[in-house]
This record gives sequence, C-alpha cells and structure tokens, in this order.
Amino acid sequence: MDHYGTLNDLPPFSFEDDIKESAQLFCRESNARLFDAYMPSERGFLPGRVFSSTLPACLARGDSLQFAIKLPCHNSATLAVCGDYYFGKGLAKALERQGHRVRLDPHSEWERNRQSADIDIVLRGQHPYENKGANICVYWLISHPDNTTWRELKAADHVFVASQPLCRKIQGRIGTTSVSLLPQAVDTDIMAGAGQFAKEHDLLFVGMQRDFERLAVKYALDNGIEFDLYGNGWKGSAAERHLKSSRVSNSQLPEMYCRSRVVLNDHRPIMRDEGLISNRIFDGLACGAAVVSDRVAWAPEDLEEYIYWFSDARSFAEAVHKALNEDEEKRQDRVRFADHMRRFHSFDARARVILETLENHPGIVASNPDSVDGIQDVR
Repeated sequence: MDHYGTLNDLPPFSFEDDIKESAQLFCRESNARLFDAYMPSERGFLPGRVFSSTLPACLARGDSLQFAIKLPCHNSATLAVCGDYYFGKGLAKALERQGHRVRLDPHSEWERNRQSADIDIVLRGQHPYENKGANICVYWLISHPDNTTWRELKAADHVFVASQPLCRKIQGRIGTTSVSLLPQAVDTDIMAGAGQFAKEHDLLFVGMQRDFERLAVKYALDNGIEFDLYGNGWKGSAAERHLKSSRVSNSQLPEMYCRSRVVLNDHRPIMRDEGLISNRIFDGLACGAAVVSDRVAWAPEDLEEYIYWFSDARSFAEAVHKALNEDEEKRQDRVRFADHMRRFHSFDARARVILETLENHPGIVASNPDSVDGIQDVR
C-alpha cells in the first residue's frame, strides 16, 4: 500500500512529499499520444495533461477511437460468472453505437494489451491499475473503495465516481476538474419487458452467499417471510429451503425480474456506507419490479420513491409489506418509470457523458508546437 493510503484512510498531507512522489509517478517519457508535465500554478506544481494535437480533434469530430475497458474479472475463463463483465459489455456496446471500437480486457490481459488503445476505461473493482501514460486513462469507481488508493486516482486523467458523497470526498482531495459523478447504469439491450410478463415470484433474491452477511436473506428468515432464492453458496445454510437454483445465467435475469413483484437487494457494508448502490437496483427498476433494499448513503434522487428501504429486521418486514401491497396505480407507474430508467440511466446515456467529458476536459488540450519538448502550461 502506498503512502497515500486508501479512500478511507486520509493521511496527513505533505505538499513537498506529494510533489516529489507525484513527479516520480507522472513525469514519464512523452509518447505519440500523451505528454505529462508539472506546471507552475498559484499553489505550486500541479499535474497537467498535454495530449497530442490529433486526439482532441478526433473527439470533437466524433472520429472512431480505440477504447480498452479494463475489467476486474480475473481472466477470460471467469467472464461468464463475473458481474463486472456484463457491466463492461453494456458500456462497450454503448460506445460502439457512438462509432468507436472497444476491447474488453480481463485482469490477466491488462499489461499485454496496454499499448494498443487510445483510451483506457478502468472499471475499478478489486484490482488496482497503474497508469503508465501510454493511453488516456479514465477511472469509473463502481466498487471496492476500501482498497482504491489516492496514488491510482491521482494518476488518472479523469475519475468518474458512482456515488455522490464519495465523489465529493475525492474531489476534496484531488480537485473538481478531474473528478465527477457517474452512477451505475442499465443495459437496455437486455433489461426490458416491464409489464409484459405475468408475475411468478412474490419476493425474489438473486445473489451468492459471500464473505459478508446478506441482510435481505437474514431479515427474511428472521421474519419468517417466504422468498425465492437463486445463487451459489446457499446449500447447507439456513436459507437452503428457499433455494430454487444455484445457477442463473445473465440472460435469464431480465425475465426473472419482470416476473417478480418484489426484488430483494442488499449491499456489501463498504458499498452501503459509501453510497455505491448495487446494479441490481437499476436492473430491477428497469424491469418494472418493486425493489426492497438496505438503506445506502446515497441514491440518485429520481430512484428514491421507487425503492423501499430497510435498516433492520422490523423495517425490512414493513418495506416488504408495502411493496407487496402496492395498488394498481403504483404498479402502472412502475412500468412507466421503467421506461424512464432505460432512457436516463442507460449505458448509452453514460457513454455520452464519458465522451463529452473527454472532449471538454480542461486538461485535455492540444500540444503547443512552439513549447519546449511539446510541453505547455495547462493551468
């Protein structure tokens, strides 16, 4: 772990040490796409990105660029059981619809394919990523903030954060121009069909038994509430009698959510505390289901009234009761809101934000041919 620590560990800040460390980190040899420099400013020396003159023009014209989405999945053999693969795939399809070329790199391929892209998009999960300056590097922090380091984030050209409070926390440390909010998203190619299927599940929980307590399952058991359970690791547990199948393919999820009156959800504690909401919430709402979830530190404002929140066993039972007893008007409103989800929380909407940010980012500027070694002040 480097001396910056993680996002949950804010060490005393030493400007001199920070500059020394940052200079070693950022000042690498220039290449065809990217030049790194430290330029004088009112506060001292700050990292400044200077790109070749062709790249901003390509972004502005909408020319086709090569993106590499860095997946947290271990290798190609694990993609089918890695949720982040489907997240990356949804983003890849959206970027391709914008006219760009996209490659998905599992963790085992990160180094091998580093030189063959214009822009890296790092889906920050359990693996750290070292930006070596070969490409533009964009982070999308969607999970595991507890092992994400300040060094990584400072080395990125832009950091998107899927939580408003966590975004503000990071902006307070590394500035507002290179950090912005970008919530998770819905793959509208597959998460569809709200109102088109008869309801088969009253309460549905899809998820593995993990190294943290699954509160939705625990509280359902505590209250004696019947639910249908799908996911690996539940055999031999107190929840086994609710288990319908240990395996569910990603292609089955949309219809399962559409056929459910209520989708149960919970979070890893660090995700809950930092306001990084589960993608299951987005998917469930996009399929017209009521969602019952543990209360998180933040959620997009337009989602709030369509989620029933709980914080303990009693509020869980109350949330389930309200969700199961929605009137017809509310159920029809959910079908309409599912369309809203697919319009405003799609990967297409997120891809447009990413591309607009790259095009308009104050640090992404054409290199000045009159400056020494292609370096110019980008204050």
